[in-house]
Amino acid sequence: MSNREKCISIIDFFTEDQLEKIAEMLESAKKLAVETADDVFCAKMYENYLENPDKGEAVDFEDFAREIGVELP
Repeated sequence: MSNREKCISIIDFFTEDQLEKIAEMLESAKKLAVETADDVFCAKMYENYLENPDKGEAVDFEDFAREIGVELP
């Protein structure tokens, strides 16, 4: 039985009133997971910056746009 199937079988046990609270808890857990993923991403970006020997070097705006694939008008 997959984790999804286990969760569905557990959810089927609860009443609608109980499910309302469980849904709120799941939304909070989802939000925390997204925030944690964002924090990990930002920490990695900062770590990459600190390890970059070119950090602090000025970059022309147009060059940067080209580098990330953005076409300026």
